Amino acid sequence: IMWDLLDDRPAEVTPIARFQAATDAEPLFWTSLLALTESIAGSEESTGRSRVAIEEVLSAGLDTLLPTVTRLPSLVFLAEAAARTGHAEAGREVGAMLEAEAGSHLVMNVFGGGGMCWGVSDQALALAAAAAGDLDAAADWQRSAERRLTDTGGVTFLERSRRLARTLGFG
Repeated sequence: IMWDLLDDRPAEVTPIARFQAATDAEPLFWTSLLALTESIAGSEESTGRSRVAIEEVLSAGLDTLLPTVTRLPSLVFLAEAAARTGHAEAGREVGAMLEAEAGSHLVMNVFGGGGMCWGVSDQALALAAAAAGDLDAAADWQRSAERRLTDTGGVTFLERSRRLARTLGFG
């Protein structure tokens, strides 16, 4: 299902995220993913639902994200959702938490073994800075993300990263 998100096709992921957010032991991870999928959908209605999901995670407190393999992906999902919806507060809060992860590759655990790379944290820092309105910092983080992705052969993520930066006005 994550490949659908890479291609900006959230239709199959959104109902799963919504169900899991209501039933899973780590609802904030799923609520963060729901915020992202709704923001990718892009309609006025889905943008509103994305902002509600972002607010739900922020009101619980980012420090309540469990220190498991889901914490960093949750922050990354929130950074992108914040940038896509213009949620400045989320951009600032998520960016502050992500700073400690600068330069990291993001690996999403695939239960049952293995994992999937979701790019580099510097891209999420660019998105958080853009959401917060700091386009200069966003451009700096974007350049760093592009260098890291180029150096490691992350072609799929490099393309997606550049597309997001252009769409959001900092690349």
